[in-house]
Parts: sequence; C-alpha cells; structure tokens
Amino acid sequence: MQHGPTNTADISPIAPGRKGVFVSDLHVFSGRSKGESLPSELQGAYPESNLLVLGGDIFDFKWSSMGEAGTLLAAEKWLASLLDQWRGDVVFLAGNHDCSLKFFEVLSQIALRIERFTWHRHHLHLGDAVFLHGDVLDAGHDLSKLDSYRNKFHPKSNQSTLSRRAYSAIVAMRIHRMAPKMRHRELQTCQKLFRLLPQLVNMPHKVRRVFFGHTHVAVAGRELKGVKFYNPGAAVQHIAFEPIQFDVNEP
Repeated sequence: MQHGPTNTADISPIAPGRKGVFVSDLHVFSGRSKGESLPSELQGAYPESNLLVLGGDIFDFKWSSMGEAGTLLAAEKWLASLLDQWRGDVVFLAGNHDCSLKFFEVLSQIALRIERFTWHRHHLHLGDAVFLHGDVLDAGHDLSKLDSYRNKFHPKSNQSTLSRRAYSAIVAMRIHRMAPKMRHRELQTCQKLFRLLPQLVNMPHKVRRVFFGHTHVAVAGRELKGVKFYNPGAAVQHIAFEPIQFDVNEP
C-alpha cells in the first residue's frame, strides 16, 4: 500500500474482491462523540471485512478539551488500539476537524511503522469507488481551495469555556441536527459531488460509487446518473450513524 501524505486520486493497489467498512465523523474527543469505543466494536460487528476506510473528522482537534498536544497523544493511542483490534488494512482520510499538520506527521510515522496503514489528505480512488471526507462541498466546490478552507480549523488555542458550554447546550437541545439537513440536502449534495468527480479522478465515467462524510446526514445509496452515493451520518449525540459495508470492485 502507498503511504501518505498524498493528494492524488491514484487508484489504490488494494485488490478487488476485498470487503470493507467506511466510517466518518466520529468527532472523538469533542465531548459530543459516541465513537470513542469504535475500535473494540468494529471487528466483531464486521467479521468478514478486512479493509477499513476512516473518512475524516475521526478526531476533533477544534473542540477537544485536551489542547493540540494532548489530543495528538490521545489520537495516536486511539489509532494504536484500533490497529491492534482490526486485523485488516486501515486507510485514514483527513477531514476539516482532524487536519492538524502535526497530526499529519503522526499519521506518516504510523504509516512507516505499520505497512497495513496508509493515509491521504483529500481522497482515495479504489476500483469503481471514490472516498472523501466531503468538506470540499464547503470549500467552493473546488479541490484546489480545500487546504485553504481547512486552515481555519487548524487548532491555535483551546475553545473557551463559554464556547464549550454554548455548544453543549446546542447539542442538548438537538439544534445541531437541523442545520446539516437544511444546508446539505441529499439530492443537491449528490449533484455537487457528481460534478466534482473530474477533479478527483482521471476517468470519472468509470466511477460507480461515492462514499463521503462531513454533512452528518446519512445517505443510503442515492443514485444519480449511474453513480450511487453513501454517507454513514455521524457518531455524535442525537444523530443517526451506521457504518457502510462495501466490496472492492474493478474500475
């Protein structure tokens, strides 16, 4: 497997016929996450799968209460636990909440030590499928602007106590469920991602599936012009979340 960091849409050498699981938006360490126990749950829940794609915002550096240094250590420990318990390959795709440049260094070090782990800054092209976090939807629908958009999420200091209390109140009142559904309506989101395919792959006409996160709105195989779109939702309080199983197919 090719080790990160990469921005390219090169097809991964993972062989067709593999069974995989796609998850995203766990927001671990944010205080609203339901995903911290995922490493101990995945293998038992999907015993036939030997490929795991982590689709971004797995960790939440912006809202972590531990600061960047503490969150880096905790994220590395979480990934170590996952790799101990998941017997197959693991691919990590960065999202806007876990795009810390120092974390990228941690990911690169893990990739050097463990052959079955790799990571990508933006997206992964695997057979007839494309995997991405999906924050390009909020970056002007332009992959070249994605890094600039993500710069706003690089942790510079801890969120204030007042900000945390306000956000906790928003979550408790479930207001955080409303905005994603209004902002990222299913059909329009799939249309935007479909138009982005030429930016992601050399032969977009061969793509049949798109797996993405970011929106916190589950999508279960919405079909548009021969392409099916999937989103697992988000493993945060009061939001639906369901890991998505997939097969690795020929392009």
